[in-house]
Amino acid sequence: MEPKLDGLEVAARYRGGRLVQVLTRGDGLAGEDITHAADAVLGLPPVLTQPIDVELRGEVLLTTAQFEEANRIRLAHEATPFAHPRSGAAGTLRAKDRPYRIELTFFAYSAIGMDDLGHVALLENLAALGANTAAAPMRYETVEQVQERIDMIAGLRADLPFGIDGVVVKADTAEDQRQAGTGSRAPRWRWPGNWRPNTR
Repeated sequence: MEPKLDGLEVAARYRGGRLVQVLTRGDGLAGEDITHAADAVLGLPPVLTQPIDVELRGEVLLTTAQFEEANRIRLAHEATPFAHPRSGAAGTLRAKDRPYRIELTFFAYSAIGMDDLGHVALLENLAALGANTAAAPMRYETVEQVQERIDMIAGLRADLPFGIDGVVVKADTAEDQRQAGTGSRAPRWRWPGNWRPNTR
């Protein structure tokens, strides 16, 4: 289980462990190249700890502190403050030739090229490669345990240092993921929910 981050979904491509391209998700088939903004994204290392070819998937967002600092910087440059962190992150990633720099944060939650790992092991490997992850993944065996965790995260929501709009529940083992398969829009082994799981 992980928090469902309220940011912009991106794919970061590494060749030989070096970051070569960052793309937005776009329509799921084609995204926008935002490589020019990568150096302002904390948690997205320019070089991984191992020289591997991999595509990291995750969210880029403005933390609460980064959002406040971004609006301070924008006001100092007589620009309109961002209305909320999500639109601020999207606008910042797409902007070019600004006379100021705004820092963002990347949180990895999956990878193409490391498909034989269970989800908990995958996140541990992503952290070992130097990528930022939202939190240590929590593993549960029953729906009741899942619901207790959802309720706990919901209670902490206002105090988190970044925005979330729910909790994501995922099958952990690679075999369970393969058996569940993938639908036309998303993997069937990943349940993105607001605050209540479908227990049917």
